[in-house]
Amino acid sequence: MPLRFPRRSLGVEIAVSLTLKALALAAMAVFLFGAESRPPTSAPPLTTGTKP
Repeated sequence: MPLRFPRRSLGVEIAVSLTLKALALAAMAVFLFGAESRPPTSAPPLTTGTKP
């Protein structure tokens, strides 16, 4: 896939950038809502292998 695009595909570049931004916002929203729905107090500690 070439890194440089012709001028006629400027709309495609804008659409791709908007899609990537929307996906990033959706991922952040899912992560934040998932963290809120699962409080860290009820979740088991991730560093269980460090303790003897």
